[in-house]
Amino acid sequence: MSDIVKDTSVAAGGVHAPEELALDGVRYVDLPHAGRRWRLGSVTPRWREALTVLGVNPGQESVSALETHGLWLAQAATPAAAVMCCGLGSAWPHMGRELYDNFPAAREAMDHIAAVADWDVLSLMDERDAEKISLTRWQQPYLFLLEYAQWSQLASLGLRPALMCGHSLGELIALCFAGVYEPEVAWYILDTRARHMAELEAASTRKNGMMAVHAEADVIDEIRGFWPALVVSNYNTPRQFIISGPREALSEARRSLRKRRIPSIMLNVGLAYHHPAMRVLRDLSLRRLNALEMRAPRLKMLSNVTAGPYPEDQPDVCRFITDLDENAVRWTECVRRMRDQGGIRHFVELGPQDTLCSLTTDIEPGAFCLPVTRKGKETEQMRQACARLYALGFLPHAAVRACADVRAGNAGPAVAQTDALSFDATPQKAAICAADTAPALPAERLRRLTDILAQASGRPAETIKPETDLRYDLALRSSRFPLLIQEIEDNLCLRVHFERLLGVATVGDLARALWETDASRSAPDKTDTADEERGAVRKRTVPALCRYALRTGEQNADEMPSASPVFLPPDPCGEGAPLRRGDVLACCVFDRTMLPRLLSGLAPLGCVLAVPGDMLDACAPLAKAGSRLAALPFDGAAPPDVGAVRIAVEALAADEGRVDGLLFVPALDAALEESHDMALFEACRCPAAHAGLRYILHFRRTPLSALSVPTAARFGQITAASARAGGAVPRIVRLADDGGPVGLHELGDMLAWEVLRGTEENVLWARQGVFDDDAPPRRGFVERPEVSSLIFPNPRPLWPPSVNTLDGSCHFSRFADPRLSTCLTPQHAMNTGMSCVPASRAMQAIVEGAGLLFPWLTVSGLSDMRFFDAPLLPPGVTRECRLAVKAQPWMLHDRVMTRMCRAVLSVRCLTANGRRADKNAEVISGMALMSPVPAATTPIWDAPGAADMVEHAVPATCYDAMGLGAHWRLITAFAALPDDMYQAVMPAAEEGIAQKGNSRYSEILCIVEGIVQTAWLAVASRGGALHASSAEIATVLRLWRLNAAGLILFSALGQLHGRRLVQLRKSWEEASLLRFDAQVTDARGHVLATMLHLEFSSNFNNNDR
Repeated sequence: MSDIVKDTSVAAGGVHAPEELALDGVRYVDLPHAGRRWRLGSVTPRWREALTVLGVNPGQESVSALETHGLWLAQAATPAAAVMCCGLGSAWPHMGRELYDNFPAAREAMDHIAAVADWDVLSLMDERDAEKISLTRWQQPYLFLLEYAQWSQLASLGLRPALMCGHSLGELIALCFAGVYEPEVAWYILDTRARHMAELEAASTRKNGMMAVHAEADVIDEIRGFWPALVVSNYNTPRQFIISGPREALSEARRSLRKRRIPSIMLNVGLAYHHPAMRVLRDLSLRRLNALEMRAPRLKMLSNVTAGPYPEDQPDVCRFITDLDENAVRWTECVRRMRDQGGIRHFVELGPQDTLCSLTTDIEPGAFCLPVTRKGKETEQMRQACARLYALGFLPHAAVRACADVRAGNAGPAVAQTDALSFDATPQKAAICAADTAPALPAERLRRLTDILAQASGRPAETIKPETDLRYDLALRSSRFPLLIQEIEDNLCLRVHFERLLGVATVGDLARALWETDASRSAPDKTDTADEERGAVRKRTVPALCRYALRTGEQNADEMPSASPVFLPPDPCGEGAPLRRGDVLACCVFDRTMLPRLLSGLAPLGCVLAVPGDMLDACAPLAKAGSRLAALPFDGAAPPDVGAVRIAVEALAADEGRVDGLLFVPALDAALEESHDMALFEACRCPAAHAGLRYILHFRRTPLSALSVPTAARFGQITAASARAGGAVPRIVRLADDGGPVGLHELGDMLAWEVLRGTEENVLWARQGVFDDDAPPRRGFVERPEVSSLIFPNPRPLWPPSVNTLDGSCHFSRFADPRLSTCLTPQHAMNTGMSCVPASRAMQAIVEGAGLLFPWLTVSGLSDMRFFDAPLLPPGVTRECRLAVKAQPWMLHDRVMTRMCRAVLSVRCLTANGRRADKNAEVISGMALMSPVPAATTPIWDAPGAADMVEHAVPATCYDAMGLGAHWRLITAFAALPDDMYQAVMPAAEEGIAQKGNSRYSEILCIVEGIVQTAWLAVASRGGALHASSAEIATVLRLWRLNAAGLILFSALGQLHGRRLVQLRKSWEEASLLRFDAQVTDARGHVLATMLHLEFSSNFNNNDR
C-alpha cells in the first residue's frame, strides 16, 4: 500500500499528492493510485505509518485489519444507503452531551431546536434520572433533539441517502430529514404529540398492554387464533414480535408461552401503541397535521404501515402519519423491500444505540449496519462513523472540503495539502487545517502548555502540533495524567474540571478544554460542583433586549447622556408608524448580517419589501411569510455608491408608484466616515420623499464598546435635514451589539414593536443589565385598561421584560364582577354552592394576554386548551392569578402565517382558613393562535336550513343542576338528533359575558361558552335525564369534568350578531372519556367558530381550590 500513497501523476513538473482534510477529529484523505482513487477515513493522525505495512495490492483482510488502528480504507465508490431513525425505548442519561460539546454542526442544530422550544430542552442532556427521560413526555422530544443533531452533523458532510425510514416514532423524525416538513414544524408535531401521549398515559386505566414475544410467525398466528382480541403491533424481525391488547388476554397468552418455553416479556407501558385503541388521537391529529405546511419528500421515504413509499400530496401524507398510531410497524417487510427493490445493503442508524442495526441484521444477515453513537462513547463512535462513511463513498470529498472551508470562516481552503510522502519509519507530518487547530489560548499560555508537554514526554517542543496524540505520540499514560494536569493548573493559573477532559485525545483537544475552562471561569453564579459542570450545556439564559429612550435634552451634543437611558416598556396602545398592509417599504440595508431576521416580524403583515438585489435569495423566507419582495438594483455587499443607491430608490418609486416607508441600515464599517453615512441616507430619503414617503426608521448596529459615539448629534443632523425638506421625521434606533447570540425572532419582534407601537424618536436597544444592572425588576408592559380590562403587569415579575414574553396578573372576585356570583360548576352546584371562575373567563385572560404581547395581530384561535379545577370564589376574597405567555416561532397554519403563543394561567392557592398560600395551581393552559388577519373558518358540516332546525326549550332544572344563574344561561333551545348529533340555539346576546374590552373577543368567548353549555346538555341527555329533577341531572353531570379543547378557530367574517345555531357531534365515547366536535353558524349559515375535541373526562378525583 506504500505504492498507493507514493503514486504520483506528474503534470507540468508538479506532483499530485494525497489531499488530507481534518475536521472534528477525523482525517479525510483522497488517495490516487494506478488510475483509481482510494478513500481513507481515519480517527488518528498516524494513518501514514499504518499504510506502510501494506503491499502494492492489499487484500481485503489487510485492509480490514486497519480498522483496529482507527483507519478505514476503500476504493472510491458510492453504493446505495438508507438512514434509519430509531424510536422509543433506548434512551439513556446524558445522551447528546458529547455531540453538543465536540461537533459544531450538531451543537448548532441543538441550539436551533432550543430556540424554537418553549421549555429548556437542552437541560435533558443534564438529567441523571433514567426513569424521567424514559417518560413519553420527555423521551419523544429528546430523541428528536438527538437525532436531528446527528443528522445535521452527517448532512453537513454531504450525506445524501437513497432512502429514509424510521421505526415507530422514528418515522415522524425521518419525515423531517426527508424534507416533508421543516425542523420547526417537526418540533411542534413531536412536542405536541408527546404532551397528548403523556396525558393519555396519565389517564389510562391500563386496560391494554404490550408483550414482546421471541418466536416464529406461526406461533404468533396460533396465539391470535386462541385470543382474537390480541393484535400484532410490531413485526420487528422474523422471530421477534410485539403483540398488544387486553392485559387479561396477554397474561393468559404469556402463561401458555411459558409452558412451551417460548420467551415473552410484558412491557412496562401505560398504553398499547400501534393498536386500534389509539384511534382516540386520530381526528385531532389529522386536522392539526393538515393545517401545517408540508411538501413532497425530497428523499424517498418508506412507511412502516404499508412498507411502501410515502405519497407526495399532503392529505395522503397526513393520513399515513395518523395511520401509524393505530396500525402495526412492519419493520421486517420494510427491510426486505429496501433489499429487494432498492438494492440497499448499507444502513446508517440515527438514535441513542444500535437497536435498529440489531433488528436489521437479524432480518438481512448480509447487511452492513452502522450506528452513529454508542452509550457513553458518542464522540468516538460519531468520528468512526464519519470516517467509515467517507471511506465507503457516502461523504463526497467536495462536500467535506466545503464544510471545512465554512468552518474556517471562508478564509481559503481548509486543507492539509501534504508534500510527496516518503513511507519510511518516520513519515512526515501534515499541516493542520484551520478548522482543526486549537482555539485561541493566549500565545504565552499556549507556548507554556507546549513546553510542559515537551518536558513530560521528552519530545522537542517544536515537534508538538495540535494533532499530536497524547497517548500514541507522546506516550503519556493515564496514570501520569492527573499529575500533568496539576502542573498545567499551577503554570497556567487555571482550575480544570476533569469532566471536561473525558474526550481529550490530542494536544488540540487539551487546548480546547483549557480554553473553555478559562472562558467560563469568571462566569457569574458558577460553582465548582459537578452539577454546575453538567449544566454547562443548558439553554443559555441570555438577557433579553430592552428598549431605552435617548432624549436629546438629557445629553450634550458630543457625549453620551450623563444619566442612564430611560427604560421603555412595550405600550400596546402606542401610536407608531402608519404602516398598512400593502405598503411599499424601501429596505436600504447595507449591514448584511441584519437580513432577513430584522424583517421577520414585519414580513407577515403583507408589505412590499424592497431589498438589495444580491440579498433576494437570502430574503426568500420573507416572501414565504406573506410579503412581496422587490429588488433594489444595487449590491449591498460592496461599498455603497451614493449615486447608485439614489437611482435604485427612484426606480423603485417608478415601478411601484410610491414609497411609503424607508428602513435605512448603514454598514458596520469603521472605515466609512459619518459624512458618507449621511450622504447615503439622503440618497435614500430624497427620492422616496417625492414618492409619498410617510415614515422613516434609521437603524444602526453599534458595538457595545463604541457607545461613546455622539448619538444625539447625529440624530439632530438627520432630523434637521428631514425637517428642512419638509418630509417625514425619521426615528433613530441603535442596537448595542455585545457580540452575543440573538434569539430566533428577537430582532424581528423588536423592530415590529418599534415600527408599529413605538413613539420615541431616539431609541437604544441593549441587553438588560447594560445600564441598569442593579435596578429592581420592571413591569413588562404598560397597563392599558382600554385594551385589556382583565390583565395588568405582574407587580412581582418572575421574568425580565421581553418583547416575546408577557408576565401578567389578573384578579377575580364577586365584588369586582357580580356576575361571577351566579356561576358555578356542576361539581360545586350541589356540594359547596360556591361560585367559581368559568372556563370562558379563564380563556378571556389568555386571549387578552396574547393580544397585549402582539397588539397588531388578531387572535384567530386557541389550541390544546387544558382545563384544571376552577378556582372557587369565596365571599370577600379576591383570587390572585398569574398569566405567563411566551411566543413561539412563526408557522404556516391553514395557509396563513400564524404566531403561536403558549399561555398558562395559574391561581394562588388558599389555605383551609381562607388565607393565601405560597403556591400556585394551574387553572388553564394552551396556545393562542395569532395572525395579521384571521382566516376564514372551514366548516365541519353543512349548516342546516331553517326547515331542518329542531328546537325544544331547555328546562330550567338543567341550568339549576349546572349551577348557572340567569345571566349565564345562553342556550334557549336544545335537541338530540340521530347519529350522535345535537343542536342548540343561542339568541343574540344583549351583553357579553366577558368584561369590557374587545367586543369581537367578548362575542367569541360568549360563543365558546355556548358550545360548552351545549356539550353539558348533551352529557345530561345521554341517560335520558334532561327532563329529570335538578338533583338527578346534577348526579349525572358530577360524574364528568371539562378537561380539554383541542382546537378552536374563530371566524374572520365578523357576523357575530343575531341568532346563532350550535351543532354538536359526539366523536368519541368510552367509560372515562367523552369528546365532542362543534360548529356555530349565524342565521345566514356563515361559520362563526368551530371546536374540535371538546373533551370531558370521568370525575374520579376532584379537589376544590
